[in-house]
Parts: sequence; C-alpha cells; structure tokens
Amino acid sequence: MKSYKQINKILPYIYVGPVIVFLTLIFLFPLLYNFYMSLRNYSLLEPQASKLIWFKNYMNVLFKDSIFWHSVGVTIYFSVLAVIIEIILGLILALLLNRKINTVRNIYRTIMMLPIITTPIAVAYMWRIMYAPSTGLLNYLLSLVGIKGPDWIADVGWAMPSLVIVDVWAWTPFIALMLLSGLMSLPQEPFEAAKVEGATAWQSFWFVTLPLLKPVFLVALLIRTIDSFKLFDIVYAMTGGGPMRATETFNFYIYITAFRYLDIGYASALSLTLLIMIIFLSMILIKAGGMGVESS
Repeated sequence: MKSYKQINKILPYIYVGPVIVFLTLIFLFPLLYNFYMSLRNYSLLEPQASKLIWFKNYMNVLFKDSIFWHSVGVTIYFSVLAVIIEIILGLILALLLNRKINTVRNIYRTIMMLPIITTPIAVAYMWRIMYAPSTGLLNYLLSLVGIKGPDWIADVGWAMPSLVIVDVWAWTPFIALMLLSGLMSLPQEPFEAAKVEGATAWQSFWFVTLPLLKPVFLVALLIRTIDSFKLFDIVYAMTGGGPMRATETFNFYIYITAFRYLDIGYASALSLTLLIMIIFLSMILIKAGGMGVESS
C-alpha cells in the first residue's frame, strides 16, 4: 500500500515532466540565451571582440537611439490605425452575416477565409503589384474617374496608409469571424426582453448586443493589437522600411540591426524590449477590459 501511494505521488511529475522539458527547450532556454546575448557587445563582424557590457545596450536603446523611438512611433501609428479600422469593419461584417440566411452566410464565411489562409508574403507582393504607380490596378481605376493616383508605397505620406490598407484587407475577416461566432452564441432572452420593453434596434444593439459581446470583442482586440506590434512580413516584402524610414516598424528595425548591421547583442536587447512592451500593453488591455476580474 505504501509503494502504491508513493507511485501516485510520482505519477503527476512523470506526466507533466516531458511537457515542462519541452517548453523549457523551445521557450525558456532561447529567452535566457537572448537575455545573455543582450548583455554582451557581440557583433558577427568581430565575434572575437565580444565582451560583457551588462545593461549598456538597454541604456543605448532607451536614451541614445533615436531610430528606436522613431520605429516605436511608426509601430504605434500603424497599430492604432489598422486595429481601429479592422474592429469597426469586422463588427459591421459580423452584424451583416449574423442575419438568418444560412446559405449566403456560409458562402461569405468561406470567401472571408481566403485572406486569412493566404501567405502574408504572397498578399504583400499581390498588393505591391496593384500599388505600382504606372501599371497598377488601383491607379488605373482612379484614372477612369479622372483622379491621378498617388505613388502609394513609394510616397512618404502614403506608404504607411498603404500598408494599413493591406493589413485591413487581410485581417478584417478574422475579426469579423470572431465577432460573428460571439454573436451566434449570444442568448436570445435579453433581446426578447428588450423587444417587449419597446427598445429600438439601435437601443437593443447598444445596450444589449455590445455588453454581451464585450468578452469576445476584447479578445479580438488583444490578439490583433499584439499581432500588429509584430508587423514584419508586409514591410519586408513591400517597402523594406522605406521610403525614408516611413514604414520602419520596431520589428523590422530589429531585423535590420541583426541581419544587416550584424549587431547581435544590440538586436537581442531590442527584441527583449519589444517583448516587454507587448507584455505591458497586454496587461493594460486586459486590465482596461476587466478580463481578469470575475464579476460578483
């Protein structure tokens, strides 16, 4: 009996052990190694000159690197603009698809999956062709109504809005499908009670639908905000951070530092700074939305 109890005590560790080892190998070890590298002056141009400089890289990031702050500003500008538009359009699409027309709804849901399952690089190159100033589809359509189209991604003022358009096209269906799932799972009793009380369609939407949809809405907002802060693929494929660093996001700046300037130590410090920013932003969104507080 004693040995049986001892085995029962050991069994949970046997079951959980492989998972802990696996997570340690794929997450904790790279994170710790990245932190170690961020404390060193390590360049691939002179690997033999690598030395421990402690937190000097972080001090340079925060207090001496103007390009870092520029990339943060570019990232925030993109995230705020893209996510707001995606949430608004996604909610409108979800409300339209929530009508009781099952056949049409299923067809549109299938079509909306196409941008989500398409490779981001392929999406970026497709839009790059359409953005071509002289041969692109967009400027051709504008010329039909007598409007001279801009240079899009080659123009400093239009480059970032052009990327926002691509991101909105690619990710609005994702938001719409999440909100549609939330709408379809809402209980009908509150809506029936509001109808009995004489509430208008707008009042029912504002005071019943939105409060009930809040948890799904906040999850969608959190996922897209975090993902937008990691923007890299469409910047790499469409603008390369240009023109004049107008689209050089934080993630792309890390890439340039590591693989163009070969400064691995400084790039490691930048990547951990980005991680801290994303964690801090997630905590703010979770706290603002009350997602971590149980209702009494």
